[in-house]
Amino acid sequence: MPDSKPKPGLITEFLPLTDPQQMYHHWANWPPVRQSNAHILDGRILHSRYRVYRKARQRSFIGICYELTLQLPDTPQPQTQIVYARAHLNGDSAHEFAETKKRPLYPTPLGTVWHLPEQDITLWIFPNDPQLPHLPDVIAPERLRHHLPYAHLPPGFNTPSSISRIDTQIVHYYPEQRCTTRYQLHNQQTGKTAVLYGKTGKNDHTRTIYNRLQTLWTHSQQHRLPFLVPRPLAYHAAIHTIWLAPVTGYPLHQCLTPQNAPFWLSAVANSLAALHRLSLSTNLHHTPASLLTEVQHKSDKLVFAYPHLQPTIQQLLNRLAMCLPYTAVPRLLHGDFHLRQLKVHNGQLVFFDFDEFAQGNPLQDVASFIVDLCLSEYPLADALDMANCFYRAYRLYAPDPITDEHFLWYVQYQFLTKAYRFYRQQRPDTETAVAKMLTLASKTTTFFQHLFPHKEKHP
Repeated sequence: MPDSKPKPGLITEFLPLTDPQQMYHHWANWPPVRQSNAHILDGRILHSRYRVYRKARQRSFIGICYELTLQLPDTPQPQTQIVYARAHLNGDSAHEFAETKKRPLYPTPLGTVWHLPEQDITLWIFPNDPQLPHLPDVIAPERLRHHLPYAHLPPGFNTPSSISRIDTQIVHYYPEQRCTTRYQLHNQQTGKTAVLYGKTGKNDHTRTIYNRLQTLWTHSQQHRLPFLVPRPLAYHAAIHTIWLAPVTGYPLHQCLTPQNAPFWLSAVANSLAALHRLSLSTNLHHTPASLLTEVQHKSDKLVFAYPHLQPTIQQLLNRLAMCLPYTAVPRLLHGDFHLRQLKVHNGQLVFFDFDEFAQGNPLQDVASFIVDLCLSEYPLADALDMANCFYRAYRLYAPDPITDEHFLWYVQYQFLTKAYRFYRQQRPDTETAVAKMLTLASKTTTFFQHLFPHKEKHP
């Protein structure tokens, strides 16, 4: 990347990398694409992570995960290939590339890892990953066979020789952090298939997540919870992978409408309150003071990127600082609770993703869900009606009495947090989306104040 003097605002050198329209020409000229004689048919951004150092601009970098649809010369059907790029400003890609080449890498039709010195970029061809060297063991079928949980698979799939083919589908890939994969196992002799999921992390924290899942699964099978969780089958320490049984059903967001919202959102509220009542150990603790400090740092970066939004951001921060809630009885938190973490199976809710459990005020989860509703594809008026419905229901099921003013505080905090997350993704419409979230945060009291005079009786 070309050098430039430090200045307020975005790192403009990175902006073309976040625009798929601008990237078509670059993708076609990347060495792994050009040297394999591949033709780019399509491309999109799966994930991006933007790190800005305001006082040391040259240390800033961006990591972007692309999904490319390619036509290779020796394959009749188009192929999908994930490529992870890390772009720098200070020449760090050279050291990054050299260190990566020291370890075993998995060969693909596009190679393994590439260095683009003129752009100061390192490219990893999936399943190669800078922080997940074991990822090929759960993606490449010939390696995967050595790690499958055969003792926990259905009859007919209990030995390597009984599985004739493995089809893999990437469900969610967060570079350098984790990957969730769906496997379809085939037994050619019987004609049967079986489905298995794997959740792969970068270290043994994945074992902690597995232990949480085991506890939640046991509780759900004893009918002590109003929701289900995926059944954990086994944990493989060498590849930091949780093996999970499939859960049939459909995502809640595909069936949730303003008409059926009272039924489903009451069920969500009841299930979330039940989770908050559980006693599970976690080393992560959130207090209003710690959350305020965190969002102040994030807001500094938003102001750095968009100076014209500084008055709105500062007004929100002042309000959060002046109305800091007292520390409530700490409860178990989901930590990343939103609509797409929920599925419906035989009329019952299924909860997913237990990576970010923490101790704190349950309103943090409640506000996260409500802000996600407000930012969803629903018209804002419908989303607010559903948010109000969910909040009223949660107040009835909550493990502790709720302070409405504290609820407003957490909603404003979540809007700011989600604005920062969107900024880090650096999509072409980032500035517009961030401004919208800040506007909604500023209007939080207007949106929800009418709820408060009607106090439901706490059970």
